[in-house]
Amino acid sequence: MATAPPTSDHRWNASGDSSRPAGWRAWAALLAVGCLLGGGLGCGGDHSIQPVRGYVQARDGRRATFGMVELTAEPGGQVASGIIQEDGSFRLTTVRDGDGAVAGRHRAIVVQVVNTEHIPLEQHHHVLDVHPRHGRYETSGLTFTIEPGKGNYLEIVVDEAARKPRAGDSGRRPDRGNP
Repeated sequence: MATAPPTSDHRWNASGDSSRPAGWRAWAALLAVGCLLGGGLGCGGDHSIQPVRGYVQARDGRRATFGMVELTAEPGGQVASGIIQEDGSFRLTTVRDGDGAVAGRHRAIVVQVVNTEHIPLEQHHHVLDVHPRHGRYETSGLTFTIEPGKGNYLEIVVDEAARKPRAGDSGRRPDRGNP
């Protein structure tokens, strides 16, 4: 006499045991492998996500007013990024908005996209233009360590991009108080 499948929402499995859904062993195995692999990322240490905030400024103290900060964990490559606000501040995000970055050593970049090519110099909103070398991991020279259980506040000091005078431009920067 054949038995009828159970009336619950899970499927009848091949062994006739209706106490567990079909395929539960495969899911359990995948979960176990994921936990083992996830625990090995970064090769030791506490790699939990830690809150990180900070600001970007030039050596003379002027703060960046736009752009993006990005950190990449070494090793492991986990990326965290944050948008630079008008006051120069940022909060990093890895998974959820503002959650931070994984604990450990990181390389960092600061990226700005500026297109003022067709605007006369006197109409520019004079802001800190971060040197393009800070926009590449190979040349930025920026490294930070995110520590577990601490308030991680990054003070990112960058070089300013040199401005090239254009035809008819004196090369003077009105925001620097030149005569």
